[in-house]
Amino acid sequence: MPNDEEIAKKLSISLDDYYRTIQRASNAVVFSFEDFRDKVYEESDMDVTECIPDPDMKTPLELLEDNSAKEALAHVIEQLPQKEKLVLSLYYWEELTMKEIGKVMDLTEGRVCQLHNQALIRLKAQMAAPVH
Repeated sequence: MPNDEEIAKKLSISLDDYYRTIQRASNAVVFSFEDFRDKVYEESDMDVTECIPDPDMKTPLELLEDNSAKEALAHVIEQLPQKEKLVLSLYYWEELTMKEIGKVMDLTEGRVCQLHNQALIRLKAQMAAPVH
């Protein structure tokens, strides 16, 4: 077991700072979420952990905006030329390589890359265009 000096040195702090940290940690009070539920909501089955918001969860507005963007993108994709739609579908949904797509569509790998880039350029332009 390392001694206090070794621990402080490894943490790159003074021995006094190490002792203050240990003192603060020993004064900490630990609570259990289950204890809160039992004391606060004795007559309820509600769990306190269910009331803690998930910071990664999207707000209803963000969900609506995402759905609107997805719908707009789907509409723009639908307007693409057939070959470009097929390339996007095979590449992103079927996860084929450009070479494999070329074999399926009887095109060179270079031509598939061109179609893919063309489609992306069209999509970006349409998605960036102001809505009237």
